[in-house]
Amino acid sequence: MYVYDWSSDGKQLLVAQQEDQTHEVWLRSAAPMPNSEPARKIISNPAYHLYQPHFSPDGRWIVFEAIRSQPTLNESTLYVTPATGGPWIRITDGKLSVVDGPFVEAKEVIGGYAISELRSKEEAVALAKEFMQLHLDHMPGWEGTCEVRAFFDGAPGECS
Repeated sequence: MYVYDWSSDGKQLLVAQQEDQTHEVWLRSAAPMPNSEPARKIISNPAYHLYQPHFSPDGRWIVFEAIRSQPTLNESTLYVTPATGGPWIRITDGKLSVVDGPFVEAKEVIGGYAISELRSKEEAVALAKEFMQLHLDHMPGWEGTCEVRAFFDGAPGECS
């Protein structure tokens, strides 16, 4: 395990580690045990080496590098994710999956968005899966990602 960054409030550490053949980035509490909060996995991916996670200056974002070695070249991509997290519902090779990342690839472009008022993360993931299943059913060969993001999490009538 390698510690790469410490949050500006001193409460959290960003670490990268390897379990078997899977590379992972974790957000861990800097508090001594047993008072610490549970660690939260940011991403886990056996196809990529995940390196150098860092907080943005305001602590709201996490950036890290993902490198995939291929026979003729190395592919390196920077990912940016909200420190609060959010799942992706993705279609790759004709299969629908939920990736408990989240991460946003810097070279991707947003092709559209939808705003929904839902009661839970589970309800949002179910709606996103249904939306992506429509693409899978009616657009064979299409690949894409739908990211679920909470942009309001306060009480009704409250601004955050």
